[in-house]
Amino acid sequence: MEIQVVNFKPYTSGALCGFFDAVVGGLVVTGCKAFRKEDKLWFSWPAEKSQDKDGADVWRDIVTAADPVMRHLQGLVRGQLRALLDNGKPAASRPARKFAGTAFRTPEGEDLGDYRSKPGNDGIPF
Repeated sequence: MEIQVVNFKPYTSGALCGFFDAVVGGLVVTGCKAFRKEDKLWFSWPAEKSQDKDGADVWRDIVTAADPVMRHLQGLVRGQLRALLDNGKPAASRPARKFAGTAFRTPEGEDLGDYRSKPGNDGIPF
């Protein structure tokens, strides 16, 4: 399974260090969050606030993955996030490639640009 970090936006608040979209196969998951604390780096899927049966606020993941799949994806994303955070540029090997302009394409050549978060419409508070 392949995953690509695109549209990364740095943001610092506690361990939170940025937001990004993830291209997983042919799916684009918007609103993923990157976290860094000490020497640990990880990401989480987008979540929404809801209420449990007692009326207390809880956050529920919108996207989930089985534990072995999530461990695999965490490993793939960790390297890409480290390159973006430490070097300011994406990691060298990526399943989605950036061609002329700003369009991201799948390995099959499909343009993913229309599916990426647009500034002001992505719910990110900046």
